[in-house]
Amino acid sequence: MYKKLFGRGRMSKCKKLAITLALAAGCGGYLPFQTNVAFAGQAAYGDEEFPPTYLDFNQFVITADRIPVNKWTTPANVITITDKDIEANHYQSIQEVLNHVNGIIVPAGIDVPIVNGLEKVLILIDGHQLYNDGVGYRDTVEMSAIPSMKNIKRIEIVKGGGSALYGSDAVTGIINIITKKGERNETTFDFNTGSWHQHNYEATNQGIAGNFSWFITGGIHKSKPFDYPGNITRSHNSYSRESDKSDNAFTVRLDYEIDERNSLTLSGHHIAHKYNRAYEYTNPRYPTDRYKSMLYNNVSLVYNFKENSQTPGWLRYFNDYKARNGYDQARYTAGRGDSRISGFRVQGADYQNSWILGQHKIVTGLEWHQTGTKHWSWDYDNIKAINRAFYLQDTISLGKKWKFVPGARYDDNSDYGHQWSPKLAFNYRADDQTKFYASWGRVYRAASPYQLYVNQTNRQGNRDLRPEKGHTEILGIEHDFGAKTGMNVNLFYVDLDDAIDTNEDDRYINVKNQKSRGVELTFKQKIDDDWSYDVGYVYAKVDIDGFNSSGSFTQPRNNYRTGIHYNHGIWQANLLGNIGHGGLSAKSFDATRYAALDLNVNCKVHDNATVYLKLNNLTNQNYSYYGKNGSNIYTSPGRSFIAGVDLKF
Repeated sequence: MYKKLFGRGRMSKCKKLAITLALAAGCGGYLPFQTNVAFAGQAAYGDEEFPPTYLDFNQFVITADRIPVNKWTTPANVITITDKDIEANHYQSIQEVLNHVNGIIVPAGIDVPIVNGLEKVLILIDGHQLYNDGVGYRDTVEMSAIPSMKNIKRIEIVKGGGSALYGSDAVTGIINIITKKGERNETTFDFNTGSWHQHNYEATNQGIAGNFSWFITGGIHKSKPFDYPGNITRSHNSYSRESDKSDNAFTVRLDYEIDERNSLTLSGHHIAHKYNRAYEYTNPRYPTDRYKSMLYNNVSLVYNFKENSQTPGWLRYFNDYKARNGYDQARYTAGRGDSRISGFRVQGADYQNSWILGQHKIVTGLEWHQTGTKHWSWDYDNIKAINRAFYLQDTISLGKKWKFVPGARYDDNSDYGHQWSPKLAFNYRADDQTKFYASWGRVYRAASPYQLYVNQTNRQGNRDLRPEKGHTEILGIEHDFGAKTGMNVNLFYVDLDDAIDTNEDDRYINVKNQKSRGVELTFKQKIDDDWSYDVGYVYAKVDIDGFNSSGSFTQPRNNYRTGIHYNHGIWQANLLGNIGHGGLSAKSFDATRYAALDLNVNCKVHDNATVYLKLNNLTNQNYSYYGKNGSNIYTSPGRSFIAGVDLKF
């Protein structure tokens, strides 16, 4: 069994012990000590009540510990966005959602999230990791891989490192998108139109038939090139990805309840994402109808056991595929054509189990992932890599106030060998409204196939790249002043050696040291039944050992998020602000400070019909997060509007 799981060769005693613990935990929960597991109706493990508050997602979160825990007892900074928040703001994309979260930016034109200054963020759908190896050159997944806002039940964002449970990509944060399951028989239609010939059509159907339920979405999104603020031209931002796009998306989730403790979930999504770049409109060599494209076809099957308990588990098989088709200027100029087709497939199996043993809450799991990559620029056959992993975390309850969380992850990579990633965390719940939390975790992040082998005009791989190594820390306090007012303050720090970046020649290299550090403050208050507001501030400073990177984004050192919310009768309105200054050099950015405002207004004209209007970038601000050689590279779009109607049947 050991050889099948972890390959042949000598095995250390620690490794054998780790696997033995995982297999013991994985016997479906039927070992003798399993009688301590708390199921629905039982209150166990320290002061955590379970249920009745289990179904109150304002109190319970899943992502921080990979199982449901009370947010006041987990040593993490967790932000949640619910489907009600998405519906209230009629967010059109995950990018729009994240750009209104304190400490996160998603630059226009590249569509990857940056958390506290770095883009080393893990993206999950229902706890399943999305990969970007070999096809894209960013450090995380492009948001075009997220199929629809209509099938999102909840988004959980965990700030700080999470590599002990989730692996090497969870350096500065984790974004887990939790999808909806069918809860009632209902069909919805959402139609909207707006600036730049935007036309969006989306439909959903959900239903229940006995123990079987389904949730299905389909959408079409089209637009022409967006306008830039002020005197910004497409020639000035020749690399910026335009809104000129044509997207089709389809998702399906099927659930079958075997009994109250066991179920099966089959889910999949298909996305055909086509877009243009401003370069197409400024270079006569390229006709403006030459779209680049990305194709996603993902499917997973999950067996869930011990549901409706504090210690659920699952067994998942998945098969994800991504393909990109674009152009290459050098190949086109040389008369060799310009097609560049790349493909990436990852398939594997994940197993997780958990149980309560006295004042210990144990989470453990096994992963086996195989990736296969073929990029148009390299002269190699399909490059394959296998990663096997084991993780173990113990949340120890030290009385009613203290939680001590040690954990570790073991990865065995076919290219880079094996590595341990330990973690230590503390949580002190001073009272029902206050918690202090702190965590430390080790980072080990290997280079992707793209970074090793790519050979194209604007990127050169390096087969001598060393893995990134380092550590992350976070220290914070969360306090509710009452039922209507809350505050969260935390300090964060990331220190990486041999960080992977690109130099002036667009070649991947190891940078001696990369650091991100700063402070985050969030304050929310509900004034009365109609009015509420929130204010957020983040100071983030990123240093790359004096190295002038050509591939990194620049987050303003001072970034503010504001929100004013009104809800009365049939009317609902939200005014959202994004303000930034500091750290944007006048040599590379047209604007070194900005204050952008978005406004959305909803009117519920019928129980099953809502009309809405969205006005984005009201102040028509010119701002960018990436600049070099005296020019912005990805300027944000100018002022725009969207008007639509949402119908339910």
